[in-house]
Amino acid sequence: MTSVSFMSLNDGSQILRQVPLTSGSPTGAQVFADTETRDRLSLVKDDKGRHVLLVSKSHANDHYVTSFSARLVRSGLTYRTELVDLATVKDSYLDGTEDRKADVELSKAQAYAKRTSEEAASRHASDIRYRVNKTKTDIHFVIHRNLFHYKEESVEFGKQLLAAIYGAMTDVSDATYEALSRQDARISDPTKLPPGIDGIRVATTPQVDGQVMVLRLLYNDAGESNDVESLGFTSEQAALLKSALKRPTGLNIFCGPTGTGKSTTLQRLFIWFTNFLASMGIEKNIITVEDPPEYNMPGIIQTPVTGTRSSDSLSSEAERSIAFQDAIRAVLRLAPELLLIGEIRDLPTAILAMRAAMTGHPTWSTLHCNSALAGITRLLDLGITKDILLDEQNLTSLSSQRLVPRLCECKLPLDIRTASRYAAEDIKRIRDSIQSETIFVHGPGCPKCASGPSALLGRSGRRAVAETILCDEGLMRAFRKDGRAGGTAYWREEMRGKSIKDHAADVVAAGLVDPFDAEAVVGEFTSSPLARCA
Repeated sequence: MTSVSFMSLNDGSQILRQVPLTSGSPTGAQVFADTETRDRLSLVKDDKGRHVLLVSKSHANDHYVTSFSARLVRSGLTYRTELVDLATVKDSYLDGTEDRKADVELSKAQAYAKRTSEEAASRHASDIRYRVNKTKTDIHFVIHRNLFHYKEESVEFGKQLLAAIYGAMTDVSDATYEALSRQDARISDPTKLPPGIDGIRVATTPQVDGQVMVLRLLYNDAGESNDVESLGFTSEQAALLKSALKRPTGLNIFCGPTGTGKSTTLQRLFIWFTNFLASMGIEKNIITVEDPPEYNMPGIIQTPVTGTRSSDSLSSEAERSIAFQDAIRAVLRLAPELLLIGEIRDLPTAILAMRAAMTGHPTWSTLHCNSALAGITRLLDLGITKDILLDEQNLTSLSSQRLVPRLCECKLPLDIRTASRYAAEDIKRIRDSIQSETIFVHGPGCPKCASGPSALLGRSGRRAVAETILCDEGLMRAFRKDGRAGGTAYWREEMRGKSIKDHAADVVAAGLVDPFDAEAVVGEFTSSPLARCA
């Protein structure tokens, strides 16, 4: 095998006998490249200290090569490209010892990450949080919005773990973990996911003394039921949502903070609707624009923001916003009969969503705000005009939801045996607010719920509490005249609306949820109906 040390380049320079910059472990490499990329190229220095990218002639237009080249350009690195045969690329990695060692380390880190995600999924955690600081790596699970410590590892292993998760497990084309940057990605390869998980969203950020990576687990439980009532919605709420789905025009908004189950609910709704149409022999052109697609929805065209790549690989929020807008415009040219936009995040996206809804494309989306009617306030704040927004033909429905822990079978009544856990004034507030002879609180734990953290004994899974509004002319008139207060009063008094807090009070009264767990999510209960809309 010819030594690459003596290979002359076009300008007469020679490649030095050295380890390429693309070799080594994820944490040690100057420019990390995964195994597939290293099979096609090698970044080295010549005898004058200049960077040279050796690229296999047969892979010159391969997406691994173009993505890596684009990353080098964005990093500001000056280099030139030399097209060589594949053997020369392989020779540049010397005897391969460094690569084999790196691949072993990478495989160990990937295996550790997968085992951790499997353990998190077995406990039905919503998130895994890796925090690497100057002295150690802490791994936590988020279960029912509570943080629980799982394991502690060394700093060195933590850095390698984060690099392996981002660089070798995610779908991002430019899969290079940058500890000092904020990065987002997704893991969707089934071989890298635990059973029951559709995908994992990855978000990273630097901190004062290290790095943080958060993995959001996306559970694939739609097969259990295609009806939102199984999520916790009442039959009345489900009927309103289904009615909104059948309307031929209008914008439908699902409101709530991150991690409250909005995407899961929309997945269930859209799968239900496609099955409903199929039962009547009807097929509609239903398209989504997502950043990136989260849950698989059979029979629906799901489009990522940037074609085969997620917008996670875009370098700025402005670029991501523009890419999102371009994707919506492109999808509208496909004449969707029903459109799902993953999230309304800014005025341009809001305008495109409203324009789609006004031009015969019933549109659904999500919005980060605190309640259903706050969706109107938020859209006005973004810049949508009142004349357009406060029209029931344009704005069809508003919904909002939260997730609360379900009580396990080992629940106990709130009586003399359990009252000692709580302050007397808290018990009085609960009894005054909840209309039920018997109120249940969490029990001591049993085989069914004992697998989770001890702080969550007596709970088994989560359920939604929600509010849903099918907009009408009266509601829009009240909002135009007296703002959100007027809209709230009309919804409560004329439309008999029930808020998230009302719904939570109902499930507490039914013995399904601990009142103190519910208050931690929806706020303190009160006997005043209007106060429950706060």
